[in-house]
Amino acid sequence: MDGRARFRRVGGGAPLAGSPRTLFRDLPRDPEVPFLWGHQDRILERYENEVDTADLALELPTGTGKTLIGLLIAEWRRRSRQERVLYLCPTRQLVHQVGAQAARYGIEAKVCLRPEYDGLDRWQGGDAVAISTYSALFNYRPRFTAPQTLILDDAHAAENYVADHWTVTVSRDEMAVAYSEIVELLGPHLDRLSVDLLAQDEPRQTDRAAVELVPLPRWWPLEAPLREILETAVQDTDQWYAWDSQVRDGLSGCSLLVSWDEIVFRPLVPATGRQEQFTNCEQRLYMSATLGSGGDLERIFGVRRIERLPAPEEWEQHSTGRRLFLLPSASLEADEMEEVVTAAVKAAGRALVLVPTHAAGEERRASLELDGVLTLGSGDVEESLEPFTAKEEAALVLANRYDGIDLPGDECRLLVLDGLPVAVNLLERFLYQRLSVTSLLSERIRTRLTQGVGRATRGEGDWCAVLVASRGAYDFCARGEVRELLHPELQGEIRFGLDQSRDREAAEFRQLLDVLLEHGEEWQEADEQIRQMRDEARRGEDPATPALERAVAHEIDFTYSMWEGNYPNALESAVAAADALEGDPVAPYRAWWLYQAGTAAWMAYTSFGMEEMMQRSRELFRRAAAAGRSVHWFAELAWGQLGEGGEEPDVNTLNLQVAERIQTRLRSIGFHGQGFAVKSEKLRDQLGGTDSSPWEEGVTQLGALLGFDASHPGGQNTPDSVWLASEQLAIVWEIKSEENADGDIGARTVQQTAGHEAWARANRPLAEDAEVLVVLVTDRLRLGEGAELHFDGVCVASLADVRRLGEQAIATLRQVRALGQEADDHLLRSRQIESFDEARLHPRQLVERLRARPLSSLA
Repeated sequence: MDGRARFRRVGGGAPLAGSPRTLFRDLPRDPEVPFLWGHQDRILERYENEVDTADLALELPTGTGKTLIGLLIAEWRRRSRQERVLYLCPTRQLVHQVGAQAARYGIEAKVCLRPEYDGLDRWQGGDAVAISTYSALFNYRPRFTAPQTLILDDAHAAENYVADHWTVTVSRDEMAVAYSEIVELLGPHLDRLSVDLLAQDEPRQTDRAAVELVPLPRWWPLEAPLREILETAVQDTDQWYAWDSQVRDGLSGCSLLVSWDEIVFRPLVPATGRQEQFTNCEQRLYMSATLGSGGDLERIFGVRRIERLPAPEEWEQHSTGRRLFLLPSASLEADEMEEVVTAAVKAAGRALVLVPTHAAGEERRASLELDGVLTLGSGDVEESLEPFTAKEEAALVLANRYDGIDLPGDECRLLVLDGLPVAVNLLERFLYQRLSVTSLLSERIRTRLTQGVGRATRGEGDWCAVLVASRGAYDFCARGEVRELLHPELQGEIRFGLDQSRDREAAEFRQLLDVLLEHGEEWQEADEQIRQMRDEARRGEDPATPALERAVAHEIDFTYSMWEGNYPNALESAVAAADALEGDPVAPYRAWWLYQAGTAAWMAYTSFGMEEMMQRSRELFRRAAAAGRSVHWFAELAWGQLGEGGEEPDVNTLNLQVAERIQTRLRSIGFHGQGFAVKSEKLRDQLGGTDSSPWEEGVTQLGALLGFDASHPGGQNTPDSVWLASEQLAIVWEIKSEENADGDIGARTVQQTAGHEAWARANRPLAEDAEVLVVLVTDRLRLGEGAELHFDGVCVASLADVRRLGEQAIATLRQVRALGQEADDHLLRSRQIESFDEARLHPRQLVERLRARPLSSLA
């Protein structure tokens, strides 16, 4: 102290401002922020007419100064309305970033993070805006007890952070005993193939990613033992908070999802209406670079309706920065594409790699590190991005972080999109893999894609390369009707990238990246082409959007009614949602809501003894099965578990199971590019000669193409290939491709072949009454002495028969795949089922064809 007199603080604190725009003029901000941009001024002017709207969303594309707008609104409401304003971000790193920007703008804000929650007292007194994470609010006992305004930044990135508070996850690794107990309890209510998968120690990667939803009528009778297992398992874990405060009392409102990694109990949407810190606010302001349509934001936050202020008009055709899309799947196979990814990461120095799941992230990190690339994960950048940006060479691999990462300028010049941005949680994975609800998920994919590829183009002069490193993401970008729904700037960039990526060698992709990194005259010419394509593009309208918007309020009403045990009301809401979902584009989603209506009716019957509800439940499950080519157990519920007996189902559930596998197989091969042609030629090569090893592998690959769970057991006296259609049907193969056609089929060969049925029943998850067809592949036409003693039930096929079957499968799947290049997944599945029926390739049809030539018919 120098002894001088000081001014006393008098009056009501900071001067009041009539609006956020006038407040800006009074802020002691950094001189480098001299004025509001024109679009910022217009957004804030429009906001002034919505200050009393309870739920309002602002669409603020990358580069529009979104954070300044959010902070101005927050500070204005704090000063003018004396409200406690809480500004939420997905991660701690973003909290610190927003805090630094608030200081730059001269806004009174405090970074307020656990465990200390510094500045909480100032927030409670209304003396500062608090900046924290979503998890700080959506938890067991939030320290922010009575917020009056919520600013929800990067709203789409908040999905899992919000839903976690209403989700209990039983991890196979971390809660092994509970996981095993639940699997054993559910075992009799799952198909044998699923139970067998869950029991494996090292399943195939595709099996590990598979997920099944257990229908409520199958698991609710086990409610008491499930509660007992969960109550014990969650003690002293992070899962206890969601269980104790939410899920325990709302278990009937949850879906039960099972995968090899974890078992999850969660509602369809988070029941945020049960959390007073969220519901009692004067205003909830959702901010995102892309708001999307079809009610997706409402589903993320469990809110019936959110009003929207769209992006400024000048951003409808233009966006910030420039991206060069490279799509190696247009020309290369998987191994070559991996080489391109590694070479590109090394050339760029620093690269951001975005993956949909943690498992995919670990796989990518292991692959890059094997090639000598230093990798970092989310834990390394929890507080700051500096551990990444300070490195000369490194790959930052992040799972489901398509928003909320800012890497402008030279901080990052390469973004790798590794995997289609979908199936980021088990519920979404089920809807994508099994139900093919692409009408709902396409909007999410477009939103994440748009947000993800903008992580390194944060300002007008920014530029980077986007390397699309998966077939799924490539197929999504390659579909013209999908691109038409994207922002015109993104349409132009992707279209240019597709044109440049076709008919390229692996080394050429590195050379194209070098052109961008050099940023010389050659790149300027390319940039001009992209701008021309952008100017030609116009954004279309998703035909599914109106129906999805009509349904969303009913979906949320259903969730709350189920959570509270009001099953008759839940039934009404689910039926209303299904009725709103009219038209072919939303048929699978309509089937989903008819199933939900059936569960509500079943619960009303089970819990309240409402006899008429059992028949209503059957009818709704049958409507669900008929609404689209949906999961097979819709029909099993209607005609099996809840059936009255003696009725034949209207839907072939076996064909649906096979169709699910075929769709997964085609997705992995890819609907665009050379993947299918390569697979076809490889199959022809395997079956074209006579060597036994290629033949055994070829028959197994043929089974997989036809939708069977096909495997090559290996070992002595085992089948050469086993095809499982379901627990009720298997085809087992013995292959004698190397034998001379002039010889006899010996008694030992027939005995060995006939014994494969017993092997399959003992070693594969088949029901006791399963049908097992045994097929001997040989060109011999005579039975040797004593062979007739063993041939009961064995059928025979020539090498040419199998080759013809292979050609028929290739031709049929080629037609189906061509449709997949344009149509959505629902139409693809329907067409696949129809095409297989016409070609007589469905499992029962194949069995009938193969049985036409029993071994006993030979001389």
